[in-house]
Amino acid sequence: GASITSGSALDITGNTIGGLNGPAKYTDSQVTVAAALNPAGVSVSLVAPEQLAPCQTLTISTSSAGGSGRPLVYNWTTTTASLATYIESLSGESIAVPSNNLTVGTHNFSVRVTNWAGATGTAHVLVERVQNSVPTIIASSPTYRSIKRGSQVNIRVRLENTNCNASGTTTGSWEQAFSGSSISISALAFASSLTSSIVSIPSSTSQLLSLPANTLQMGLTYGFNFKGRLYSEGVLLGSTNATFVVSVDLEDVSAIITGPSTIGVVYGTSGSTYTFDGSLSSDPANTTKPLHYQWTLVNLASPSSTVVTSVGSGVSTLALSTTSITANQTYKLSLNVTGQTINGIQRTAGTSMLITTVSTGIPVVVMQTSITTPHNPQDALSLVSNLQNYGNDQVSFAWTCVSSNFDLTNTSNLLSPSTSPSLVIKPNALGIATQYTFKVTATHTSEGSGSASITFRTNSPPSLGTCSCSPSSGTALTTAYTLRCMDWTDVDGDTPLTYLFSYDAGSGSFVPMTTFQGLEYHTTVLPAPSSSSSSTTSSSSSSSPVLTLRAKIADARGAVVFFTFTTNVTSTSVDVDSTTTQTSSLIDQGDLSTASVLLGATVSALDTSQTSARPLSSSLSSSSSSSSS
Repeated sequence: GASITSGSALDITGNTIGGLNGPAKYTDSQVTVAAALNPAGVSVSLVAPEQLAPCQTLTISTSSAGGSGRPLVYNWTTTTASLATYIESLSGESIAVPSNNLTVGTHNFSVRVTNWAGATGTAHVLVERVQNSVPTIIASSPTYRSIKRGSQVNIRVRLENTNCNASGTTTGSWEQAFSGSSISISALAFASSLTSSIVSIPSSTSQLLSLPANTLQMGLTYGFNFKGRLYSEGVLLGSTNATFVVSVDLEDVSAIITGPSTIGVVYGTSGSTYTFDGSLSSDPANTTKPLHYQWTLVNLASPSSTVVTSVGSGVSTLALSTTSITANQTYKLSLNVTGQTINGIQRTAGTSMLITTVSTGIPVVVMQTSITTPHNPQDALSLVSNLQNYGNDQVSFAWTCVSSNFDLTNTSNLLSPSTSPSLVIKPNALGIATQYTFKVTATHTSEGSGSASITFRTNSPPSLGTCSCSPSSGTALTTAYTLRCMDWTDVDGDTPLTYLFSYDAGSGSFVPMTTFQGLEYHTTVLPAPSSSSSSTTSSSSSSSPVLTLRAKIADARGAVVFFTFTTNVTSTSVDVDSTTTQTSSLIDQGDLSTASVLLGATVSALDTSQTSARPLSSSLSSSSSSSSS
């Protein structure tokens, strides 16, 4: 059916709308379609260089969401009067403006994106046209990110020589940016919040800034500058700067008592000691600083009277003697944990569990496994139980699924018998976004049975999005393709999402073109399809070979989903000498991702093309020898 936007007129012709007994007797009429009360929203962002040098072309690309798979309408504007008419005539998702059309100074470009329902989103970007040649810094990482302290930081850039005759050499280096430092336009909003806490930057001249996990402090915002310089015969022609901002989330302290919420404690007149463990409690702000623990035990029959209190720094266990409690009662054991004080805020967390005392010798089962976050179903799951008053050989074990949504009789789903103390479930045996409750029962032949249970939920991968490639056709090793994913979300809120792009190299093997990255798009050249790949020939009139591409989308907990899409790539002749030189240059610059794609594309192209230079094997051998030296 057709799509009708708000404000459109819909003509209804009489006697054409069907009724139960034939055409209904409606007269001709016209209705106007009203706008939706809650139209689908549109979000849009712009990607453009902050500086533009002579002989460069300004390219501004959009990244939009909210189209629900339908085309979006783009309306471009600029505050530069001499370009206004030209810019307003453009309607694509990206625009290109040669630098000689821009005067020296700062220019403002804006886009308004409208979806099929009439909802709009806007974005703008500032670009500075500079007088002298400067190198171009191409970032494959977002300029702002919010991370957990336990996450590694990887920021990758690529430095290009944009001098008009491609002469000169480029160098680049990393340095930390503080309040008052010179920073790029995109980071100005964070200028006053950048921390003065100093970070050691390893390999400052590399084009990859890599900081190990737990390097940055929680609750602080860090700035990092990458400065690129262009020299000609030792003389500095120009320089440019790109600023990247990293904020470290303020995470909560967690308090955990090992075991389920209700267990049995055997009462003995001679006294027995049972240990309760809070060592799984943690403070992600400082994994090496001891936590402060406070244990409290009260009888629910008399909650105002405290039975046991234990307070200590670094003491994560409580030894409870049965001489201090009474049989056939229910007690509440509470644990409060205090972590590191940040920004003057004392950070604490608490948890509790119920303890039921019995005067018989029934088996007391403790579930040692603790699952505090959604479990990834593609990983194996081990549920471990332990007996506090018998040996495992003195009882029999039986696992059951209380939630009745997992078949324990199907042994192909298990890595251990359902009659053992521990239950190990195979990867991919559990469903996604599902809640499970498992119970283990230990039975003694003369004393009876005791049990423990655990409830957890499984994670779900990202969903609802699509991926595509633009342009829809081009030439191997020459055309710059942009692979883009849109509208992906995670129902569990496990963000940020990351993306890995790959292409089909044949025989079902996909070659990665990137590592997992926060950007939803990747621009690269592509190889011609391999003769052994799953790609087919396009049905279009051009009969261009079709290359299969794949995106791997992951949430913050590692749950992944794959999305396969295609584009047309026509093979071409290959100058192996030139391509090998370019690949070696990329390796020297530290850009292994682009280098590997170019090398793979070259090898793939040789399957179908005539080379214009010496054989590839000798070219690669020579390149390897020179690299080794």
